Amino acid sequence: MLWMKHLPSAEPFSIANSTGLSYVGAWAASLLIFPIIAEIIILIEKKRMPPKMAVLSSEKGRKRIFRSSWPLFAAVAALAVLTALTLLTRDSPGGVTDTTDFTLW
Repeated sequence: MLWMKHLPSAEPFSIANSTGLSYVGAWAASLLIFPIIAEIIILIEKKRMPPKMAVLSSEKGRKRIFRSSWPLFAAVAALAVLTALTLLTRDSPGGVTDTTDFTLW
């Protein structure tokens, strides 16, 4: 692909190899660092005034799927299943700008 030659890129970087930590150590460091980053982001966002939202629909049953908001866990589970199906059928993860049949749907 012609455009792939002109994209900016950097050499791969591995925390495990470049810092002397093993893969388990790099994983443990990530488990310590990411919650700290998440907490900082949450604290910053709590200080901001969120915009007022419209009242959400309170449909019940099957109508809730299309006319109301989903519980966060259900939405995450649906996305995980769809991503797994994409990975199983294509042998590669889906992407936003893929030019395959999945994006044409």
